[in-house]
Amino acid sequence: MFSRRDHLTNSLISAALIFWICVESYHLFVGSAGLRVLKNLRAEEAVLVETVGLVRERDGQLKRHADMLNPKSIDKEFLEERVRAVLGYADPADQVILREEFERAIPSE
Repeated sequence: MFSRRDHLTNSLISAALIFWICVESYHLFVGSAGLRVLKNLRAEEAVLVETVGLVRERDGQLKRHADMLNPKSIDKEFLEERVRAVLGYADPADQVILREEFERAIPSE
């Protein structure tokens, strides 16, 4: 049969195994490479992916804007229209209706 020494050895091995399982379980859930950290990293990744998408969209807008400013690609009619819209000027060929007259002609509810 088993001697007292064998029982003690088996008990120590069992205790060490249980301790090792507890330590590994702790690291699995709470440790520096655990599931909680993985969840936080995935959330951070989602935010960064969204930010990259917004930056790329803004980059495209700026590139289109820069292309419109390039003297080789400026559409003179578009440029004239934008200048008149920004400065509030009208072309002699345009028919202009003043806002006050427009608002008087259309009754507001």
